[in-house]
Amino acid sequence: MRTSSGSNQLATVLEQWFVRHSGEREAEARILGWCARKIVEARAEGHSCLKPDQLGGDTGEGSGRDAASVRDILTASRWCSDGSRETPLVLDRAGRLYFRRTWLAEDRLSQALARRIAAPMESDPVRAGELIREQFQEAAAKVDWQALAVAAAVRNRFTVITGGPGTGKTYTIARLIHVLRGMQQSLSFALAAPTGKAARRMKESLAAAKVTDLPESQTLHALLGFQGGKGTFARGERDPLPHDLVIVDEASMADVELVHALVAAMRPEARLVLVGDRDQLPSVDLGQILADLCGMAQPELGVGKALATWSRHAGLQVDERTDDSASDPMASAVVALRVTHRFKPDSGLGRAAVAIARRKAEAVMEVVDGKPADLLRVEPGTLGAELQRLQEQFKACVAAKDPKLALAAHNKLRVLCVQNEGPHSVADLNRRIEQQLNAFGTWYHGRPVLVTRNDADLGLNNGDLGVCLHVDGTPKVFFASDTTEPRSFLPEQLPEHRTAWAMTVHKAQGSEADEVLLVLPPKAEGQVEKLLQAPLVYTGLTRAKERATIVADRAVLKKALGTWPTRASGLADALRAALGS
Repeated sequence: MRTSSGSNQLATVLEQWFVRHSGEREAEARILGWCARKIVEARAEGHSCLKPDQLGGDTGEGSGRDAASVRDILTASRWCSDGSRETPLVLDRAGRLYFRRTWLAEDRLSQALARRIAAPMESDPVRAGELIREQFQEAAAKVDWQALAVAAAVRNRFTVITGGPGTGKTYTIARLIHVLRGMQQSLSFALAAPTGKAARRMKESLAAAKVTDLPESQTLHALLGFQGGKGTFARGERDPLPHDLVIVDEASMADVELVHALVAAMRPEARLVLVGDRDQLPSVDLGQILADLCGMAQPELGVGKALATWSRHAGLQVDERTDDSASDPMASAVVALRVTHRFKPDSGLGRAAVAIARRKAEAVMEVVDGKPADLLRVEPGTLGAELQRLQEQFKACVAAKDPKLALAAHNKLRVLCVQNEGPHSVADLNRRIEQQLNAFGTWYHGRPVLVTRNDADLGLNNGDLGVCLHVDGTPKVFFASDTTEPRSFLPEQLPEHRTAWAMTVHKAQGSEADEVLLVLPPKAEGQVEKLLQAPLVYTGLTRAKERATIVADRAVLKKALGTWPTRASGLADALRAALGS
């Protein structure tokens, strides 16, 4: 989320602008300024717009206004339109209020996705089916959701593949690449993710899945040629991406304006595949694209009629939905992977993750209260004891002399927090761990370093994790790379960074560790209460491959698990309208 101080400054500037430039009565100009401030505040929390019921309230005139009154002023104002005129404010047909740039992004994205969804690829299901069955040998005998996801991506110009931890998203993408290469030997494809860390992990995972000749995995900004000075992208309709296929991993982290830029930069005949977990934390910027699209498609009901028909022709077993939504084009564009391969059936982590995703807070608490071996909750007052328990793992990080061993040691454990400052925060945990290790000074041997700003010249991205090691008396910071040896930098070369014994859950997205220590604030109050939500707990726990410990008051944890926020957005409505459904 954006900083409150930055949001307040922008809101104040916009309010003043409307008062200065409006040719209307001052009172009405102030209402417009108030609306702009409310949009800024909503955007700071990830909302694309104001919902209709948010237009009323205390506008600073001494008495409140109802939403209808504010809408009347907006409708009559020359500074607001339904989008048909170039006005700074847009009031859509449903009564949602936007800044024009965001409304345009949602509107144009919905139109572009609708065109892709309505016009599937001209692919031969018989030939494709042969290749798919080679990759999934039991798909002809029983329903295999990974095979159906590949079928969707072969058939469609736009596909969403969603799934929880360990459901085989990377394995599915690897099989898709093999199938499409079998259909088109000269296949040109791009791998991308919203963050550098997620992009690097994507390539590593695909390489581990035996996919050869992989292109460089990039951030979406790098793929599109972001021009920082202009705030625009080099790639677009006039200079589209050359690829036949673009695969975006960790798509839940992508915001609406970035995905719009990507779709606008793709050739109409190219395939786009978004991959991610719809239940993870959404983008730190605007919208919740993956959740919106999955909410429309409801893939848990089965596949749509069009995809089911194509898949049967391909010789695959199908679980076709039977309700009225079977013919909805979205039902054939989104596939949910359902079988987890990471956790054993009796795994506490696995059962908790499934229960959270199903919005069953009580069931999650039952799992946690049962104290399974791989998932434990401890009281906030025992945080010090937990850090002491992990002492040997911390010591292994500072004892390592070899960069690879040091990076591997740090990647075995993640200490995750909700906030950067305050009790049980990143700053608090970093201080405690450094005191425990007697690590003093800035660039001590073994210090983990988290990059917090992209630096294209250095090839470092926000979220990259490095470790400081002393080499012949000189501190150097090492980062993993696609080559055999880690890259090293002098401390003064680094972009903005911070110590990373602990990091926020947001920063940990796109990574995994053997063990996770998830530390929630002792109390759910004030600003932190807005952050304590089920997606945050889910994302934190699912970073763990083997074990997780939650440091939290039981009531605080239960309240968080029962909170599933939705971000205000008109994308789903716009896409339904564009599809005529």
